[in-house]
Amino acid sequence: MDAVIAFKAQVAGIYSVMAKDTQENIENLLIAQLNDVAYKTIRKQGLKKKLDERAIKNEDFFKKLDVQLEQAHKKIDFNKV
Repeated sequence: MDAVIAFKAQVAGIYSVMAKDTQENIENLLIAQLNDVAYKTIRKQGLKKKLDERAIKNEDFFKKLDVQLEQAHKKIDFNKV
């Protein structure tokens, strides 16, 4: 569903940019705006992919950290604290 909403937003963005162009030629600013609308999703997907890769890369680190925290928790005598 999110993909449909994102696509709808892209189309609306393209329509709004194209509505500004009343002549037969497109100005550089309009071309830049169209590029921005077109590549916004690609950039968003790329950032999400990088975050996913970092999460996978750090998964072992967090598992080791959980084990260390659990061991440290077991060593604490809460009656003395």
